[in-house]
Amino acid sequence: MPADFTKHPSCGAVVYLDTDQCQQFHTSYRDADAKCCIAASTLLASKDYDEAHSRVLAPIGSGTVLLERKPDQFPGWFTITKVVPA
Repeated sequence: MPADFTKHPSCGAVVYLDTDQCQQFHTSYRDADAKCCIAASTLLASKDYDEAHSRVLAPIGSGTVLLERKPDQFPGWFTITKVVPA
């Protein structure tokens, strides 16, 4: 049976990427349908995140997160829709 990567506890959490991070990770800061696939540890290392972001991302470690912007989200905000463990 295939793994369901949408069941991780961090799925549904929102994270912020600034314009520099979006450029670094080749995604759009503003487009409502922007997506980004990246290791949580790489994302954490790219910015001095606050405790709330760290609590969501740190347990994933080098696992990969799929981030997707929803049409109702402000620029830079992405929802974690999938987590693939390392």
